[in-house]
Amino acid sequence: ETAHASGKECWLILPRIFRLDIQKSWDASGMGGILKLFDGFLVRNLEAYSYLLKKGISQKELLLDNWFYVFNREAEAFWREQQIWQFTAPFEENARELQEKGVENDELPVYGRIPLMVSAQCFQKTLGRCMKTPGVLELKDRKGVVFPVRNNCSCCQNTIYNSTPLNLLENKKEICTLAPAALRLSFTFESGRETEDTARRFVETFLENKAISDEKRDFTRGHFKRGVE
Repeated sequence: ETAHASGKECWLILPRIFRLDIQKSWDASGMGGILKLFDGFLVRNLEAYSYLLKKGISQKELLLDNWFYVFNREAEAFWREQQIWQFTAPFEENARELQEKGVENDELPVYGRIPLMVSAQCFQKTLGRCMKTPGVLELKDRKGVVFPVRNNCSCCQNTIYNSTPLNLLENKKEICTLAPAALRLSFTFESGRETEDTARRFVETFLENKAISDEKRDFTRGHFKRGVE
C-alpha cells in the first residue's frame, strides 16, 4: 500500500529454490491471498512458475529471471508460446552476444552482487552452529578473497555471492545500443548511503545524461566484455 501510494509498482521476488515444503508453508501462512496485491513477480524456477499459475496469476504479470534458459531467440520463442513476454538478460553473455539475441524485452542487470551458488543445505546447520537467525556469513578462498553468504532460515537455504558487485555504469554507450526494456540494480549488503549513492549515479548517467561519476569501490563487469565461456 505504501509503494502504491507513492506511485510505485511493488513486485515479489520468488525464492531461487521453491520446493514443495516451501509451497506448503506459503499456503499455510495465507500467502496465496496476498499474491493478488502485487503488481508483478520475478520468477526464478519452473516450480514457482507453476505455483503462480495455479494461484490464478496471469502470465502477463511474470518476469523470468536469468536462472531460466533464455540464451537465444529460440528459447524466448518457446516462452512466448506460453504467453511470457518479459525476460532477464543472462549474466553469461557479453554485449555482442546480447545484441545478437536481442534484449528489447529484457531487463538488463547493471549493478549488484551476482549470486554464484544457492545451497539447499545451511552451512551453519551442517557445522552444528544453527542459531535459527538470518544473517550474513563469509567464505574465504585459497587466495584470501571473501565471498559473502546470506542464510535464509525460513527455508534453510544459503546464497553465495560474488566478492565484488557487478557495475556497468561506465558501459553506458554499449547499453544504450542494446536498448533493453529496463535496467536492474540489485542491492544486498550495501548500506543505506551506498544504496542511495549508487542509485543516484545511475539516474544521473542514464536518465539525466550527466557525466559518469567516479566509482571508487571495487567492482566487476562480469561477462559483459568476456561473454560465454
